Amino acid sequence: MREHRRQKLHTLIAEHEDRLMASILHYALAQGYAAYTSTLVEAWRLSIHGLSKPLLDALGRNHDTLELSPDEDYTHDAIAAFGILEAKRHRQRGVSIAMFMGLFKYYRQSYLDLLDQGAFSPEEKNWAANYLHRFFDRIELGLCSEWTTSSDAERMTELQTASRLMTNEKNKYLTLFESISQPVILLDADGILDRINQAAARWLQIADNRFYSIDFIDAVNASLQGKRYDAIFPWLRGFLENLDENRTVVTEHRSIPLNHQQLEIEVLCSAMCDVSRKFNGYVLVLFDRTHEYKLISELQNMHVQLLQASKLESIGQLAAGIAHEINTPSQFVNSNIGFLEEAFSQLQTSLSALIAAAETGNVSPEMLRSALEDADWPYLEAEIPVALQQSREGMARVTSIVQAMKEFTHPGNTEFEQVDINHLIELTATVARNEWKCCAELILDLDPDLPVITGLANEIGQVLLNLLVNAAHTITEKLNRNRDADPCRITITTGVRDASVIISIADTGCGIPEQIRTKVFDPFFTTKTVGQGTGQGLAIAYDVVTRKHKGSLDFGTVLGEGTTFTIRLPIEKQRGLDREKALFL
Repeated sequence: MREHRRQKLHTLIAEHEDRLMASILHYALAQGYAAYTSTLVEAWRLSIHGLSKPLLDALGRNHDTLELSPDEDYTHDAIAAFGILEAKRHRQRGVSIAMFMGLFKYYRQSYLDLLDQGAFSPEEKNWAANYLHRFFDRIELGLCSEWTTSSDAERMTELQTASRLMTNEKNKYLTLFESISQPVILLDADGILDRINQAAARWLQIADNRFYSIDFIDAVNASLQGKRYDAIFPWLRGFLENLDENRTVVTEHRSIPLNHQQLEIEVLCSAMCDVSRKFNGYVLVLFDRTHEYKLISELQNMHVQLLQASKLESIGQLAAGIAHEINTPSQFVNSNIGFLEEAFSQLQTSLSALIAAAETGNVSPEMLRSALEDADWPYLEAEIPVALQQSREGMARVTSIVQAMKEFTHPGNTEFEQVDINHLIELTATVARNEWKCCAELILDLDPDLPVITGLANEIGQVLLNLLVNAAHTITEKLNRNRDADPCRITITTGVRDASVIISIADTGCGIPEQIRTKVFDPFFTTKTVGQGTGQGLAIAYDVVTRKHKGSLDFGTVLGEGTTFTIRLPIEKQRGLDREKALFL
């Protein structure tokens, strides 16, 4: 019975440290004691932990009662040790015994309040309350005994020692504050400047190496006294409004003109972590990222150039095939023009004879029939429309190839835009036609209701081209090994799944050997002979899909049967993509 109630009290206190901490902090704030106590949450947690430990130890040692005795020396009581230590610390800070005992009463009350959360019977609750009262009585007796036994001289020495330690501690943190190389600005709860470090003063061009000379401190204070942060930094106007109880830290980027140059500044703003509410306010830290952003801009340009070089390399490899694709319709258009020229000559001769006869009034049906026969009109009547239709189709084919090349080689928009994936696939198939037409059948199974996505059309097109050309090459390699291989196909499928567009490019080629499957997306890795590939195609494709569009690029393969690459592209631009793009694009 007794062991059971001790265990229940032990469990209740051990499992509710956070609740006890919140309770004493509530009482301290409500009664005004927080103005003389720690500003940090963890300091309050340590005080609860320090009090609970001897209490839990006593319960664990089967002490069923903590009744008092007139002969006990409470200054050496293990239960009172932490309380005595805390009393000494507060006394060194100038806290009176009455003030400390007043706060300590609310510690007692917090533990007593906790009993309402326990599943105690009335008898058990009375025992637990008495146990807690005797526990706190012992601590109070111990700290009162220790407090009153020291002499005035001892207390004076104690205060002098504590003052020196506190001065050194203050100087340490002041040194840390001034040693921070980034500008740091402290604001009060209304956003009015309270203090700046030397780096901030130099950044504002109001400081030199005499920052701590007495006359200069007055000058700095006079120039900034009573000013709000947004009066000093107009480009930060409205910044503090981004903070609230649920969001205590904000980091934002600002591009500002300062000191005759354009700076890229990252601003970190944090609400002060003061649970006592003595020092409500904010900390601003400014990071000059101008150099980093300049490097990023250069990397962006290099990336654009690399992508364009990759595209031009692809076009260069396709050039002969594209020339052949243009040459074939051009040849039969040229042949048809020759035929039409010859037909016109024949018709011109016959018509000239008829015109001459008409002028003399000697045109007869027989003469007209003879002229048409001489011009071979039945043949021309049948063949001229065919020649014209063929020429029209040939020029349409040339036009579509040229238009596809024009779209594909265009540098494109560097900003996210609406992209028609089906159109991009058809465009890519046209540009790469000579790569696949002699080795495989291309099947386009495109979803007619496929939504447009938000993306980089130029770069997605490069991804599609790289994968389609690779598919054609692996099929060609398979046919070179075995001319009797099954019919070869490249199948491109589009669809929608989970707010993303899915593109599947499947081939019936050689498949990917197991030992290189983990390397296919590595930069410069290639299985092609020298001069046929740089190993950048799949690496660029993976970067474009996964990093720039926050999608995925995966593949499945069966050796000897083929490979399927699957691209997943989010339909809507992902949150945070602009920042990612700005930093690494």
